[in-house]
Amino acid sequence: MRKLMAMLTALLLAVCAVIVPAGAEGETPSLAQAQPLMDLTVAAALAADVMPESITADGQLSENFVYQFFLLGQGGPLGITAEHLSDPALQREFLTRAFVCRLPEQLDGILGLGLAADYTGLRVSAADFDPEGTHVRLVGDVYRAPAVLTALTEEQAAKLDWLDHRAVMELEASADAPGGWKVVSCSFDDELNVEALTESYFNQVMLEYMGGDLGFSIQYPAVFTEDVLEEENGGLKAQLPDGSASFFVRRTENAQHLTLEQLLEGDRADARFVSAETDPVTGCGKTVLTAEDGSTVVNLYLVSDAYIYQAQLTYRPEKAGEFSLYADYMMNSFSADEFGIG
Repeated sequence: MRKLMAMLTALLLAVCAVIVPAGAEGETPSLAQAQPLMDLTVAAALAADVMPESITADGQLSENFVYQFFLLGQGGPLGITAEHLSDPALQREFLTRAFVCRLPEQLDGILGLGLAADYTGLRVSAADFDPEGTHVRLVGDVYRAPAVLTALTEEQAAKLDWLDHRAVMELEASADAPGGWKVVSCSFDDELNVEALTESYFNQVMLEYMGGDLGFSIQYPAVFTEDVLEEENGGLKAQLPDGSASFFVRRTENAQHLTLEQLLEGDRADARFVSAETDPVTGCGKTVLTAEDGSTVVNLYLVSDAYIYQAQLTYRPEKAGEFSLYADYMMNSFSADEFGIG
């Protein structure tokens, strides 16, 4: 049987349309215009302290956050220059337009160290707008890469570093804000107050397949909608209409009494082999291979004396940015009843 935990309602920034509130004379800016401010806010919040800094509407930005915000933002798409670093008045003017919360009482000049740093950004996966379209709550994953997600080459995208953080951010439309959106709040999923939103995020991005009598379950990308799913004896399979990605999950008898390590070694011997790892908690093994056409093939294995549970996700290079993250979610969720995990 197939159990759909949620329908895909996520709004991806790549396809965010301009929203026109009902009865409004003007247009609310496209959410994509807020991407540079969201990225820089997340980057500064992570760099400000050992624990990510939270921003609340009635709170106050820390001096460390301000320091990192301008240091990391210099020369970027928000127009932050060396003059902002040296002039506290320019800093205050910019921050007042960018954030709802209070600013530090004292702002100082910032010494630009000129250190090279990878780009830290937010890949938004779900967005919830108010009826007027002027306030939005977002949730997404934080990544680190050589450049912004949309500017990565296929080779760079395959090596994205997805950080162990999920961010929840609130924005409000503001005519004088950078990109037309002002940051109201920003929190991360290692805080209790965003637990519900994080759960909602997963329900929108990933769906769950319950193997029923087959005794296993796994979450798979919600881009594989109901019309492309096909149940087969032993599992489930799907392929996107354009052929750019596919997956299957199935249970087969372990007739040869293979071990997980033997399956991993078999993949390691393949000329297309890239990497292998095993989750020490769930015992799930994962291998990554590169097909002749450049597609990435991710294999997941759970092995018992009686059965081999296998999931496979295949995607073309242009899909690497999002599907490499989906592969991690699939691995974390893959479970079989006989192991008592899940």
